Amino acid sequence: PVPPPLKPYMDRALAGDAAAMHMLGVRYYNGLDVPQNKAEGLRWYRRAAEAGDRAAQAELRQLQ
Repeated sequence: PVPPPLKPYMDRALAGDAAAMHMLGVRYYNGLDVPQNKAEGLRWYRRAAEAGDRAAQAELRQLQ
């Protein structure tokens, strides 16, 4: 189940919104409103980067 604070981002991310994918990456990776899960955060960062989100692309380069 999706934690309630992330539901709006998840709905948009699943609809293809790269910025929402990026925000899910940030929140999971850093443990914002959810327990920290770096693997899940990286997964969303990668999806956002592949979808063209430039901020996610830059942050992903720094995280790896």
